[in-house]
Order: sequence, then structure tokens, then C-alpha cells
Amino acid sequence: MEIDMKIAGHLSAWGKQFEIGLSELSTMGFGHIEVGSNFITSFESAKNKYIEIMQKFRLEISAVFEVGHFNQWRRRREVYFHHDRIGRLLRDFGIKEVVIGPGIRMNVVDRRVYYSQMITMINEIASRYRHNDVVMGIHPHFGSSIFTEKEIDEVFDSIAEDIKLVVDIGHLSEAQVSLLQFIDKYKSRISNFHMKDVLTNIKGMQDHSNGGSVRCFNFCRIGSGELDYAGIINLLALNDYAGWVTIEMENHATKLYQTMSGSKTYLEQIIQNQHLLKRSDTV
Repeated sequence: MEIDMKIAGHLSAWGKQFEIGLSELSTMGFGHIEVGSNFITSFESAKNKYIEIMQKFRLEISAVFEVGHFNQWRRRREVYFHHDRIGRLLRDFGIKEVVIGPGIRMNVVDRRVYYSQMITMINEIASRYRHNDVVMGIHPHFGSSIFTEKEIDEVFDSIAEDIKLVVDIGHLSEAQVSLLQFIDKYKSRISNFHMKDVLTNIKGMQDHSNGGSVRCFNFCRIGSGELDYAGIINLLALNDYAGWVTIEMENHATKLYQTMSGSKTYLEQIIQNQHLLKRSDTV
């Protein structure tokens, strides 16, 4: 069996310095990148310029990140209209995947009603992307309305089956999720991984059962932290995972190039080692 994971780099760490980020990601050897929707909308009336800049840096877009605002029930028509617009834009630009962050976490009085409304909004938003032939994945995140394993389970038990899950290794670690068990449980729904490593930030784990407010980890270069990336990649290989693994760094502005390129080198070596191991098993 062959390992067919696809590596992408995330542009977000460069903020609005798009061209610097594109240039550096290209120099590192990335062929695909994930970008925020603000990058795409900046070319909304200039598709030829978009094509020109992507060809200049020899890059293609793997996915676009957008915020879902799943908790904005009173503004739902405005939210739906926005996702209609983004869906059409992605279709026109030939981009097939959108990664949706849930939106900020809110204190709620009636959790049952809150989740019912959120599920309705998720399904409605997904229908906008489905109509434009774009696959939608939900990205649970610290500080968002979907973060803990319980919340992820509740949502994915109730939404349309073609809505995918985007796993962020760092934020799942923050939520104190057992990574390998979680990945195995959701292997049929996962379309993308946001990859980063973690270092313990504070002594003693915080109670994140209700979302938490204090981060336990700092994110760092893959291979320099505490996570078992060999075990993670081994599990993906065993499951014949063929989706994106997207290297994403946060808060590394001073050493961003070294952190991203070092992460890419380390991850590629882990994947190559696993590839050789699988080939030896089949000989």
C-alpha cells in the first residue's frame, strides 16, 4: 500500500503580508497552501491577477479558511448570504475545500436550544458550499463554540454526513483529547489535519470540560515538542489517509521561516520512514 498524504503550508501566520508568505512558502518547497478567505476576497474582482500571482510562486490552494459564526442565530440570514458569496468565489476559482472555524465561544442560558440552533446553521451553511461543489470541514478550536470532544461528538452526531472534520493536533491536545483514539474514531470524517507540536506552558492540566479559558500548551515546530508524530503518522498510514496535512504555525513571527521549514522537513521524514516501513511489510 502507498502513503498518499498531501502536505500543505498555511499562509495565516504571515497576516496580511501575502506576497512575503507566498514567496517564503514557495521557497520552502510547498506546492499547496491553505489561505484565509481574506486572501481570496482580495482578488474577487481580479481573477486574472490571482492566477498570475499563484503562477508566479508556483502554488495552488488546498483549502480556504473561513469563520462560520455558528452561534449568530439572530444574524443567520446575513451569515448565510456571506457563505453564499464565499462558496461562489471558491467555485469560480476552482477551490474544492473550505475549512470553517465555529466562531467565538459564548455563555448560554439554554444549551439545548443553543445547540439546536447551531446545528441548523451548520447544515444551512454546508448546503451553500455543497451547491457550489465545495467540501466543507469544521475546525474545532480553543475559544470557539466547538472545542471539547463532547462538543465535537454532539455536533457530528447531528449534522449532515458529508460535512467533514478538520483536526487541529494542537487544539485537540489543548482540549485534552486522546489523539490516536480520536483520530481512529473519526477517520471516515477527517478531510484535513492542521499540524503543529506542543510544549507544556503551565504545570497541571486545566479543566477544559466546559471549554476552559487558560491554554496549557505553547505551539512549536513539529518535532521539537511533546507529541508522538511517528505514532500519529503511523495511524494515518494504517488508515490509508489520503487527505491534507497542513502545517500551521501560530505566534512564531520572529522565527517563522525556520519553524515552518523545519516542521516540513521533519514531517516529510516521518512520512518517508513510514512509507519505507509499509513497503518492507509488503515485500
